[in-house]
Amino acid sequence: APPGRAVPELLIVGGIHGDERPSVDMPLRLLHYLVEMRHSSSSEALAVQTLLQNCVLWILPVLNPDGMVSGSRYNSNGLDGDLNRNFPDGVLLEQAGDSLGTFQNADSLRLAELQQEQIVVMRWLAARKITAALHLHTGAELICFPYGNCSGSVYSPELARAPHEAAFLDLGQAYADANPRISTVCNAASWVKVVGELADWQYRYLGTLPLTVELVGPAYNKEPLYCTMSSIWQENRPAFLAWMERVSERYPQGLPAPETRPDPVYSAEFRSTREQYLPGFPQPLILQCAEFSSAPPEALILTLTLPEGWQASIDPAATLPALATRLESASEFSFLFLSESGDWGDRSLSISATPPEDISAEAILSGTLQWLNGSSTVAPQHWLPLPERDFDLTLQTGWNLLALPLTPKHSTPWPNNPLFTWAGSKFQTATWPRQSVAFWTWQEQASELNLSGWHRDDGDPPPHPGWQLGGSTWPQTLTNIYRTGADGVVQKVPVAVIAPPEAVWLFRPETE
Repeated sequence: APPGRAVPELLIVGGIHGDERPSVDMPLRLLHYLVEMRHSSSSEALAVQTLLQNCVLWILPVLNPDGMVSGSRYNSNGLDGDLNRNFPDGVLLEQAGDSLGTFQNADSLRLAELQQEQIVVMRWLAARKITAALHLHTGAELICFPYGNCSGSVYSPELARAPHEAAFLDLGQAYADANPRISTVCNAASWVKVVGELADWQYRYLGTLPLTVELVGPAYNKEPLYCTMSSIWQENRPAFLAWMERVSERYPQGLPAPETRPDPVYSAEFRSTREQYLPGFPQPLILQCAEFSSAPPEALILTLTLPEGWQASIDPAATLPALATRLESASEFSFLFLSESGDWGDRSLSISATPPEDISAEAILSGTLQWLNGSSTVAPQHWLPLPERDFDLTLQTGWNLLALPLTPKHSTPWPNNPLFTWAGSKFQTATWPRQSVAFWTWQEQASELNLSGWHRDDGDPPPHPGWQLGGSTWPQTLTNIYRTGADGVVQKVPVAVIAPPEAVWLFRPETE
C-alpha cells in the first residue's frame, strides 16, 4: 500500500470447536495457497499479491487445541469448556446492570472465570486493531453475524439487530456470492440464539466486523471424509479472497471511532513506546499534555494511578520536570508543575514503570489533571502484557553463541554467568538475555533449560549498517551470513536457514 494509506487487519480463526476439523483445514490450505502465490508470477498470483499488499492478514488455525486432539467440541475442562459460549456477554451484563463497555474506554476485559484459551485470545485481539474477522465452523451451510444474543426469551429482529448490519450483510454477501455452497446470510440470533459468542464480544467490545462462516453441514455431517476437503477448499478459496478484497476496498479503516467529548481547557493522555508491556522489566511511559487551547496554566497538578503492584520512577531529564512529587498511596503519585517562564517544553512527563511478573490482573492506567478552578480526567488506558512462551534450550560446555526467541522471566532459572552482546563496534556485558539480542556466554558444563518468558511478535528490528550479531525469532532464510562452527572457526555461508537459538554474524554495507 502507498505510504500513509490505511490498511485493514483481517483475522481468520478456525478450530474453535475441536470436532469441526474442516474449520482447521481451510485456514491451513489458505496459508499454503498464499505462500505459493507469493512466489508465482501468474496473473492469479499477481492479483493475490496486490491484495496482500493492501491488508494485514492474521490466520489462527486452531483456537481449541484440547478439543482438536480429543475430537471434542469442548476443551479439556469438559462442559464448561465450550470456547464459543463463555465470552463476556453484553446482553447478560446489561440485564445485571453492569455494562460490558469497550476496550477503547478502558473498560474491563472481564477475564475472571474464563477458560485459559479465551484469556489468551482476548488479550491478543485487544492488542491488535482487527477490522474484520471470519470465525469458521461446521454443522450448517450459511453465514451469520452479530448479534447472536438479544434480550428476551425468544429472537426479536429489533433487539438482535446490530447498528452496522448493512456492513455485515455486505461482507457476508461478498463471501456467499463467491461460494456455490452458501446462499444464506443472516442475523445469528435468527438462526440460533446463544450466549457468549466470540463474534458478539469482538464486535461489541473491540469494534471488529466478525462473520461466522458455517462451511459444511448439516449437523450430523460436521466432519465429512477428508477426501472431500479439496472440493470444500475449491469452494471457499475464491470466497476468502472476495471477502478480503471487499474489506480492503470498502472498510480499510474499520468502523468509525465513537465521538468523544469536547476537550477541556487542559488535558493529557498516556503514551508508551510499545503497545504491549514486558512484565517484570522497566517500561518507558510518557504522559503527554495536549496543546494548551488557551493561555498556558500557571500550575498543573497531575495525579497518576498505576495498576496495583506496579512501581514507578521519574526521569530526571524529563522535559516537564516536577517541582514537587508526593506519594498518595502505594500506586498513586501526584506531581506539581510550575513554569515561571511560561515555557512548558513539549508538555510531556517521562516515567519508568515496572510491572509485576504476575499478569493475572488487568493493567489499566488512569489519572487526573488539576489547575486553578478546573480539572480533567486523563483518559484511562489498557496496557496489555506480551504473550507467554516456553522454549527448551541446550547449553553446551564452553562458549555458547545464542539469540533467544523470548525474554525469559526473572523467575526462570538462568546461569549466573556474564553475557557479552555486540554494541556495533565492541562487546559489552549484559545482565539478562533479551529476545533476539545475540550474546556469548560461558558454561562450565552442559545443561538443559526449560525457559518461560515473553514473546514479541512484531518482528525483529532491521539490521544497521556494519557488522551485526543477531538471530531470529522464527526459522528464516538469510544470505551471506557468517556462522561460527563447533571448532570456533567463523565461515561465510551464502544461503542458510537459521532458527532459534542460533546467532550469526551479518555485514550490511551503508548502501543497502
